[in-house]
Amino acid sequence: MERFSLFLVMAMYAPVVHAQTITPRFAWPANAIAEISGDGFTVTTRDGKADSVSLRSTSRLEVRAHREGLLILMGPSTGSMLPDTFGGTGISRRAIEQLITKYVVSSSGSFVRLDDSVGFVRQMDSIMAPIFVRASALPAATVANMRRALSAGVSTSATARLAWTGMTGTVFDRSWTAGDSVAEILKQPLTGFAGAEMTNTQITHFRGVVTCPSGSAASVCWRFTKQSHIDMSAMRASIAKLASSSGAPDVGLFDRMPIPQTTSDGYVIYDAATGRPLEIGGTVDSHTNALAGNVTISTSSRLVLVTHYEWHAM
Repeated sequence: MERFSLFLVMAMYAPVVHAQTITPRFAWPANAIAEISGDGFTVTTRDGKADSVSLRSTSRLEVRAHREGLLILMGPSTGSMLPDTFGGTGISRRAIEQLITKYVVSSSGSFVRLDDSVGFVRQMDSIMAPIFVRASALPAATVANMRRALSAGVSTSATARLAWTGMTGTVFDRSWTAGDSVAEILKQPLTGFAGAEMTNTQITHFRGVVTCPSGSAASVCWRFTKQSHIDMSAMRASIAKLASSSGAPDVGLFDRMPIPQTTSDGYVIYDAATGRPLEIGGTVDSHTNALAGNVTISTSSRLVLVTHYEWHAM
């Protein structure tokens, strides 16, 4: 893991080959496929004890022509996590791996809509089904409230739009010179907490023209970095509302519920000719302080991940 961390740091802060002003355009060609592979690890520290989990995944991205622009199919995927972190949740890894998200985007890369949103909701409901099987012993009203709170249909379009924006970034159709930055504040639905939003403050930097990743057919590449901070404090009100509707006696306790503080620091290397991502990497850090009696229990975690895209024609 130390060698992997060193590689990530070198990739994030690699020197710029030369600087110039650029105006990136979204020009993904249709009838193309990207084979996606990711490697990384997580480290969770609780009360001074650290546990690590190795991550490895493969996925597929397919680009097809569409009357509204392009149809982007993400998935299916495979993944391994050692040890198996899904074991205690009841959630089926197979269902997650079979998930396919279909984005319809304009020729300039703007999100238009989900293709077959009903099918997407059906897939998400299948993934969440084991949770409700395990909750069947709870009162019916509680289970019904859980279903509403965890409904995949809540803000599905908004979530998909933000997922696509997160993948393509905010780099297109604006001029950049090495060192330029753009800050933005995004409001996005908090998955699993109906009506709650998290605030994501992002700063995107253009670092310049860099050497393309090894094995890539691209001749010129650009590197952008992004720092973000996520505020999920709205989770408290959503959980308190769910608890109240389920008959909880003192929802005021949720005012002291610990909320994770999450920051990320990442980079994307783009093919300058097409705007397609070739390599994405970064770290995500999360920290929570929980009060148990008079004792504060601190938990922190770090995710480190590098993802490679290998593009070829269909």
